[in-house]
Amino acid sequence: MTVDLTTLSPEERATLIKQAQELEQKERKQKREAYEEMKADAVVSLLTIAKDINTQLKDFKEHAFETMETLGDLLKEYSGRYAEGKGNFKVEFQNYKIEYNKQGKGTYDERSSEAEKYIFDFIESHYQGDEATKEFILSLLERKKGELDPDNIQKLYKYESTFADENFTRACELFRESYQYNHSKDYIRFYERNERGQWKNILLQFSAI
Repeated sequence: MTVDLTTLSPEERATLIKQAQELEQKERKQKREAYEEMKADAVVSLLTIAKDINTQLKDFKEHAFETMETLGDLLKEYSGRYAEGKGNFKVEFQNYKIEYNKQGKGTYDERSSEAEKYIFDFIESHYQGDEATKEFILSLLERKKGELDPDNIQKLYKYESTFADENFTRACELFRESYQYNHSKDYIRFYERNERGQWKNILLQFSAI
């Protein structure tokens, strides 16, 4: 109902204004209470779910890494790979694939310098006139930023039984003993093959979903 304020006395207008202000305050209070109630429900509900998921993810992460570490050890033993390998590998079964990556850097301590000397003695004894073989072996000892490449050193190991030389064998022993792997972080990625035959990452990162 519309009220003509000009027909009201000052007291009536004051009363009407007061009523309107009280009604406005009541509506504001109701909105505030409704918001605060919804905020409390939302925060508690979401945090409860988040904590449960966090616990599940922690348990899954621990289980996944333990499983892949065990599988990696079995693969290493089965394939005969050397222990100083990075340990990166992937497994596939039907339409699923898991990639396991170890992030870190392999280095060799001061014993590697002695190992190199044994390699030089080996070359001098057997391949002094064979430049091609000599250059190939020396190329595996090339340093990048002062560091030997673990992948190249592993290639030397493959020839240990072929050469069957005391100097070469001693060099390989020293390289193995001097190897150190400085581990930083590991990653596991999960994939599923779609109907087009493409591998699609199963995302576990909240921001990527």
